[in-house]
Order: sequence, then structure tokens, then C-alpha cells
Amino acid sequence: MNAEWFKEHICEELDGAEEYIKHAIEIKPMQSDWSKELVSMSANELEHAGKLWKMFDQYYKLVAGVYKNVPEYIEDDYRCIADKYDKRVNEIKRMHEMYSK
Repeated sequence: MNAEWFKEHICEELDGAEEYIKHAIEIKPMQSDWSKELVSMSANELEHAGKLWKMFDQYYKLVAGVYKNVPEYIEDDYRCIADKYDKRVNEIKRMHEMYSK
């Protein structure tokens, strides 16, 4: 495992969460049962992404802890993944709020 692995898998989970909620919004007027199931699936994917994020955060702290001065590329990887995670999670949560209205 490394930062790239975490980034790839976090993004994969977020992609799934986004796709499911988009389909849930689209199909809600036609198939409410399917729509509810898709919302649940989206929430599960968000949960998976969150668990991977926590693991990555711990991984980063372990790696950074062995350096007196953390290499810039490690800091850059962390900031990049953190920014991407925060932005995408907030967008997906807004879609969940839209669905609920």
C-alpha cells in the first residue's frame, strides 16, 4: 500500500457513490423503491471511502513519523488526496440532500 493505492481506491468508492446518487435522483419519479436502494448503495460507498480515508490518514502519520523533515512529495500527496476527498464528499452529500427534498 502507498498513497497512490489509497488515492485510487478512495476515488473508486467516491465515483460509485456519485453514480448511485445521480441514478437515484433520475429514477425517483418512476421507481421509488429502486431509487431508495440506490441512495442506500451510495451511502455505503461513501462509508467505504471514509474508512479508506481514515486508513490513509493513519498511514500518512506513520510514514511522516519516521522523518525529521517530511519530504515535500509526501506532503503534496497527502494534501492532494485530502482536498479531493473533502471536495467530492461534500458534493455527494449535497446530492443526497437534493434527493431528500
